[in-house]
Amino acid sequence: MQTNGFKAAAVQAAPVFMNMAGCVEKAIGLIDKAAAEGVKLIGFPETWIPGCPWWIWLGTPAWGLQHVSSYHANSMRVDGPEMKALGAAAKRGKINVVMGFSEIDGASLYMAQALIGDDGEVKFARRKLKPTHVERSVFGECDGSDFKVVDTSCGRVGALSPEAYRRSRRQSPPSQHDTVPQRKDRQYSSQYRRSSLVTMRSCPDNACL
Repeated sequence: MQTNGFKAAAVQAAPVFMNMAGCVEKAIGLIDKAAAEGVKLIGFPETWIPGCPWWIWLGTPAWGLQHVSSYHANSMRVDGPEMKALGAAAKRGKINVVMGFSEIDGASLYMAQALIGDDGEVKFARRKLKPTHVERSVFGECDGSDFKVVDTSCGRVGALSPEAYRRSRRQSPPSQHDTVPQRKDRQYSSQYRRSSLVTMRSCPDNACL
């Protein structure tokens, strides 16, 4: 575990919407760029692969069903080749990656986050506890049993979505002594809008992204 400060990055770049292969290729490019700039922890937004299903806010769930099959086909499996490609990029750049993605498991989709260590291995993958409002027309719920905080070269790292942050910061991650919890919400992104890949300030050991 690292004992000094480190550089972290928050990704503000748009995904290649509804194109899993394109998203992975773009993510690898951003990971490579961040690694070259000395970043040790990079975080991607919620469902960055294959993008936020924005149509759910435009009409009824029945109307939105026309888009679900394509979204399903471009969602990612935790043990799939796309995740392995992201792991290879993390290992090559010696960088920790938190990836937000739509996870496919069986016939269901979940709003997921995976932490890939700088050794290229998936340290954990977790699902959003309760999708918000009409997100439930696309994504399934989770029971919270996949919350984890793990040792990395940057410290003990956990990841939460906005809704899960409110619910579970009182539960699992604090009890696991997270020193670098990552949450994904507007409070953080509003501070960093000037570039597509934003390198944040160097973080002390007990920083919260």
